Amino acid sequence: MCGAADEASCKRAVRRAWRDLRGLGTNEISAFHACTTLYLIRHPAASLHEARDLVAEWLDQDPPSHSAPERPNPRQDNAAEFGRTLR
Repeated sequence: MCGAADEASCKRAVRRAWRDLRGLGTNEISAFHACTTLYLIRHPAASLHEARDLVAEWLDQDPPSHSAPERPNPRQDNAAEFGRTLR
């Protein structure tokens, strides 16, 4: 659980989780829910509405890291390769 002085560390944790999840190919909705859950774990007294608003605000403050870079999904590549070996 965080205190007011630790808000910056919570913000960094949420933004890092977003960047990492999106970088791994997680869709925006799932990544946002995970970040909101992370916030709620660290702030159990917060309401879901409050958590969503704050997480959205934090993520909107850094547009360049807000979107995931285009990277191939290794699972899709392996699935395609597996499909070719079956033919």
